[in-house]
Amino acid sequence: MNPNGKAGSCLERLLSLREQQLERLGAEVAAKQVLRSRVNGTVERLEQLCESAGASAGLRPVLSANCGDYKASIMELAATQRASLAAHDADLATLRLSVAEAAKRQEALAQLLERRSAELHRSQQVRDQRRQDEVASQMWMRGRS
Repeated sequence: MNPNGKAGSCLERLLSLREQQLERLGAEVAAKQVLRSRVNGTVERLEQLCESAGASAGLRPVLSANCGDYKASIMELAATQRASLAAHDADLATLRLSVAEAAKRQEALAQLLERRSAELHRSQQVRDQRRQDEVASQMWMRGRS
């Protein structure tokens, strides 16, 4: 059986679960950061595409209209991606707060487990010392008789 007893075992299990939750949240943050980077790259490429399309004023009317529609579509898509990026950033900020809170809870639980373990260790030492004192006093009493 666990030297910390049933309560210590439960605390250790809870601490393990909190550590797993923290790892999961950390992995989720990393995945969201990768996605954010990818969406940001998409926005940059769309802006470059719009700039590289050039001016449409010197073209024939049909080509000018086509080029204008193309730029408008790209700008609309870039705006949609920017809005998605803003929502993603807000979600990422919330997730980072969750990670910080989970880390605080995990640390508090680790400290509680450490205190509990120290208390149990001290009480075990006291019991051992009492037992040794009792044996010593019995030996002393036998030596006197």
